[in-house]
Amino acid sequence: MALNPSLRQDHLMAQSRDSLIARRRRLETRVEEVRAALDRTDKTGVPDAVAGALDALYDLWEYWQRRAALVMNQADGRVRGDVDGETAAALVHARGAKTHVFEEFGRLADTYGDTYRDYYGVWRWQDYSDSEPRFAARNGWYASHVAREEVLPPLEAALRWMSIQPELQ
Repeated sequence: MALNPSLRQDHLMAQSRDSLIARRRRLETRVEEVRAALDRTDKTGVPDAVAGALDALYDLWEYWQRRAALVMNQADGRVRGDVDGETAAALVHARGAKTHVFEEFGRLADTYGDTYRDYYGVWRWQDYSDSEPRFAARNGWYASHVAREEVLPPLEAALRWMSIQPELQ
């Protein structure tokens, strides 16, 4: 017995809504895991948490891009001029590097941070760029908004931007 087309559509919309809720929750949770890892002295906790946050951001970004019916250049156009949006795109770009060129993000630098910790140093994003011309805008945004920053603020900026996108409400 075939499903009634209107019931099938309702089922797909419910699945889509559940997927959106799960993706948003995962990003929020992974950013919180980065925040918690910053307070621990374990040297692998922050890079592992950052990797999880980048994966969760990428999943939500892909969901948003599909719902907004945008290809990469159009998505870049949509974020251009919005610092939080550019930061989100830059971090999605970094996530690609994590997966395709095996870059690990988050380095413990021998500098002071904005927040006191029980250890010396601060976890920062390292410099990164991709030589592919199609990534020029995202390379620039990464250099401007992410590179050498403490790890948490760019993730919080991306989370803020994602949370106000109409396609993700």
